[in-house]
Amino acid sequence: MGEQLGGRLVASLKPVIRWWLAATSFPPFIWLYRAVYELLVRLAVIRFKAFPGTRAIYLRRGFASGELIAGLTDIDLTVIGEFDAEEEKRLTRSYRRLASLVPLFDPGEIAETPERLRRRYQTNPHFQFRFSEGRQTWKLLFGRDYIRELPPLDPEKAFDGYVMEIKVWWSRFARFAFCSERLRADKVFTNSTCYKAVAEILRVEGLLGGEGLAYSRKQAIEDAQQRQDGASGAFLDRLRKSAARRHLRYDGAIVEDTTQYLLRRAAGLHGHLESHPGWRPAGDVALRVDSPPEEALRTEAEEALVEEIVAQVRDRWGDAYRASYLVPGLAFAMDDILLLLEAAPDRLPSAEQLRALCRLVGQKQGSCLRRRVNAFLLMPASAFQVHVRDLFRAWEAILVPGTNPDVFLALAQPGACLDGAGIRQPARAAWTRPVADFVAEECRLFNEALEDTRIYKASTLDFLRIFWKHLQLNVVADSVRTGEVVFPLTLPAVQRALERLGFPPAPFLRLFEQAYRSEVEGSPADIDRFIPAAVSYLKQVTHDG
Repeated sequence: MGEQLGGRLVASLKPVIRWWLAATSFPPFIWLYRAVYELLVRLAVIRFKAFPGTRAIYLRRGFASGELIAGLTDIDLTVIGEFDAEEEKRLTRSYRRLASLVPLFDPGEIAETPERLRRRYQTNPHFQFRFSEGRQTWKLLFGRDYIRELPPLDPEKAFDGYVMEIKVWWSRFARFAFCSERLRADKVFTNSTCYKAVAEILRVEGLLGGEGLAYSRKQAIEDAQQRQDGASGAFLDRLRKSAARRHLRYDGAIVEDTTQYLLRRAAGLHGHLESHPGWRPAGDVALRVDSPPEEALRTEAEEALVEEIVAQVRDRWGDAYRASYLVPGLAFAMDDILLLLEAAPDRLPSAEQLRALCRLVGQKQGSCLRRRVNAFLLMPASAFQVHVRDLFRAWEAILVPGTNPDVFLALAQPGACLDGAGIRQPARAAWTRPVADFVAEECRLFNEALEDTRIYKASTLDFLRIFWKHLQLNVVADSVRTGEVVFPLTLPAVQRALERLGFPPAPFLRLFEQAYRSEVEGSPADIDRFIPAAVSYLKQVTHDG
């Protein structure tokens, strides 16, 4: 109880503490603050060394780079160890208690096992980038240097990590800029967050351009400023000066400036990447989406809700609005609502207009029963998520033909355009190696879930989501052998794909289709007695790679 009260008190005082520390981050105070940071790091090392399984402790990013603005620079730690499930839980709880009392510690994930670290490095683009970066920049505080024992990344895998890192920082910025009213009231935090997002995306841009990794955010901003002129160069200059003033003041509207800069910069970057070798075709196969609009998991109430959102966006965006589309996507649950709002090429909506969209989606979310509304800003060669509910799903924050061909093919399907003058040409979509890798990794994760007994305790809706997504992913993976990859994006389309591929029929598929529709409409369905047979069936159709 005392820890909870202490954590709440610290959280309430955090903006004041942050401003005071940033305002006084100059000699001689900065020497004291650096000593405090170093003491906190040493105490954390002592705390986590005490866990029997601990084999290594690293200081990463933020404070590891040597840059320090007290109150804004985080202490990011990773603890690697031979932990069983219980010990890992205890270590995680211990760290979260520490981070709640001392907000200088980043509250993210801390624990890794050597086996999980190696597997993530081999298969997950996010961790491929972070661990590869760690080989150059993390500081080993204790134990064996697992990070530097990792082999260098294949250039194509490194490319995947770069693209994922852009998504991570866009999702962080979008959640803050458009969905977090309370946090934006803290001006120092606002200035720092915008600076971090721009600098980190520029670091990745440098890597994609064949340059080395900028060791610090300051270097990334300065290097980019040498390459960019006009409005972009002026913005980076204002951002650099704000950082030099320890983010206490920015000359202008920083959230608006950052929104416009990142959207144009990232959209242009993704447009150039369409011809990058990292998105080369992974085989001579055709692509097709199977997603008739009349088969969608959608009710009249939800269609009315989408129409209301579109009408308000059209009215508020004015000349910035071009069209709206409602499409499905393989990276989303089959009952998700994926709404793409197309902006005029020469005029983008403002940060305030995007905030208004997010407020509206948030208000209407409850009207969608148990559905998620995913609102994206559609650009010529990419789509940027603006309503970000959580940061865990950053891998879906930016959609591009090179990694989401199904979405861009669906955009050109009859019935996809709901409103406006948008006429989308079919994307130059291909079965690329990143798409194949994504499908294979998702298949692996869903197949592993079948061995977890907790699947039998999932809610009916969650089980149905797992069941249909498992089928969908595995038939996509298996269809490669036919020479035509089919993305079945509706429930009947999945059943057609199963029949086409010669999989055995299951008598409960129609029942499970109706149960899924009932659940998303708010009517409970009873499928308990079929679950063991359903799990056995999923194991039958599992793609063997």
